[in-house]
This record gives sequence, C-alpha cells and structure tokens, in this order.
Amino acid sequence: MNRRGIALLEVIVASALLAVLMTICLQLVHLAAAQHRATEIRQLAIREADNVMQRLAAAGFDDLTPRTARQIRLSEEASRGLPDGTLRVEIDDRLGSPPAKRIVVRIEWQDCAGRSVRPVELVAWKYPNGPPRQEDPT
Repeated sequence: MNRRGIALLEVIVASALLAVLMTICLQLVHLAAAQHRATEIRQLAIREADNVMQRLAAAGFDDLTPRTARQIRLSEEASRGLPDGTLRVEIDDRLGSPPAKRIVVRIEWQDCAGRSVRPVELVAWKYPNGPPRQEDPT
C-alpha cells in the first residue's frame, strides 16, 4: 500500500514537471513566431525603401524635386503589410559644388502592440550627368 502511494506521488510530480516544461516550450514557440513576424515586416520595409530609392535613382537629375518626393506613396503590398506604415521621401535640391541632390527614403511603422519600431532609412546622392569627356587626340 505504501509503494502505491509513492508511485502515485511520483506520477503527480512528473505530470507537474511535464506541464511546466510544456508551458515554457509553448512560450518559446510564441516568442519565436512573434520575432519571425517582426523580421518579415522589417524585410518588407527594407524592400519597399529599396524599390523607392531605385526609382528615384533612375530618374533624371532635373526630375528630382521636393514636389516629386511628395507624390511618392507606399505600394499596396507595403500598405497592407506595414501596420500604420508611413513613407517619407526628402529631396534636398540645394545645389553645391559639385551639384548634387540628397535623397532620403524613410519608412516607419508600429508593432502589433502599437509601439513605434526602429524605422528603415536609406540615403543616396544623385549627381547630374556631366558633359561628355573630350577624347585626347594623342
């Protein structure tokens, strides 16, 4: 009779340990899934910023104006995938020496808890195509 009580106690303790371990494993799986989702969202923001920057870099020097920047919007995919996503494009057209334009593409969004996350920001410089070089006749 005494042995049966000890066996029952061992089963209860083992069940409790198993329940604790399962709870810990489920929490880790949940955290890993949340981290994976956050990484997917960040990759989407990086791709979107890269696409916008490539379009701007392909534009002509004279076409890059602050007005052009105000017309650019997030793609449909990015609008759906980035919670409260915003795109900000800045084109600084103050010419210096050599003439150049500074392009900044910044994408911001919030996580599932409504907190702002670290934004994605790309910066590039666009220079005008200069006159063709003269061939040296010698």
